[in-house]
Amino acid sequence: IREFNGHGLEDFNILIFNALGQRVYSRELSGTETRINLRTIGCTGIYYLLISDEISRTLFTRKLVLSD
Repeated sequence: IREFNGHGLEDFNILIFNALGQRVYSRELSGTETRINLRTIGCTGIYYLLISDEISRTLFTRKLVLSD
């Protein structure tokens, strides 16, 4: 993720939830580029990526399907 809606990534949070709604990853975004090693999440399955602003408004969501 390099840019979101024409803004840098300084004021956003990234969250990843599993299919049960449990948060498995959370990080404040800083700088102009962010990389996430999805292997740190754990196992295969369906996950949801959420990007929110500084007042917790959801700005972007994406379904992730991790497989071997």
